[in-house]
Amino acid sequence: MDRAPRQSGTGPVLVYRIDRAEYPAPDLVAGDKRLELNVLLFASYAEALGGSSVRVTLDEGAAVSDLLATVRDLAPPGSLPPAMVAVNHEYAPPSRLLSGSDEVAIIPPVAGG
Repeated sequence: MDRAPRQSGTGPVLVYRIDRAEYPAPDLVAGDKRLELNVLLFASYAEALGGSSVRVTLDEGAAVSDLLATVRDLAPPGSLPPAMVAVNHEYAPPSRLLSGSDEVAIIPPVAGG
């Protein structure tokens, strides 16, 4: 498991990269409001991050844009294309606020012939 602190528009963010097993996030300070989300990855995001999902911890009040920036920071700069984010099976705008019960998926553009 890789752990990397990040900065976002809403404050520090803890990122936990899950390879093949799920690990719980460490206990947080009482009163510390955090969201723990399992983020589904597809196509180039899954390839670049080495798995079909990552688990991230964001500050309460985080938006889709914060989540996407946090996940993109896990990959080498410039290696990931822009992507759409679906929350609870519907595409969501960058300003949509997240909750701990949300199902989130990052869906990059795909091409085919």
